[in-house]
Amino acid sequence: MFLCGDLGRLSTRQRAIVMAKPYWRIRWFASILNWNGLRLEWIRLSDVDAERWPDGTESKIIVYYRTTDKHFHLQINELPDRPKLHQATIWPLRYGIGPADVAVGWHRFDLFDDDDDLIAEAQRLKPFLDRQQLRDPARRAAWKKTHPEFVLQRRKPRRTQ
Repeated sequence: MFLCGDLGRLSTRQRAIVMAKPYWRIRWFASILNWNGLRLEWIRLSDVDAERWPDGTESKIIVYYRTTDKHFHLQINELPDRPKLHQATIWPLRYGIGPADVAVGWHRFDLFDDDDDLIAEAQRLKPFLDRQQLRDPARRAAWKKTHPEFVLQRRKPRRTQ
């Protein structure tokens, strides 16, 4: 399991939460969508932040999955109190799709135990989350044409005199 963070800095309860996550199943799901290098990451919340968190998380930890490239990655979040329900998005900033603070739509999916059902779920999400649709220039141009709201406007540099 590829973890991003120091397990030693977590409480025993938090470590147990991290280690119990379905990392290998999520990783396989991501690979069907042509994403590799998925890692499990977490955010430790302060007492104040944990109280303000929408689900009132008692564990003071939020776990999610992400590929490594900052400018083109897949992110998968588990929905609170529903361990089989997740949401995923892509962040394709490298290809002029963004903006930087907004993902390209969150898409919910069930993390089925049955392999065939999970494959079908990944196939359902391929039009939105498949890595290859943005890696291929022709497919990327078609995607930008059908989703103009996510295309970043390039600014020309100012000429100085």
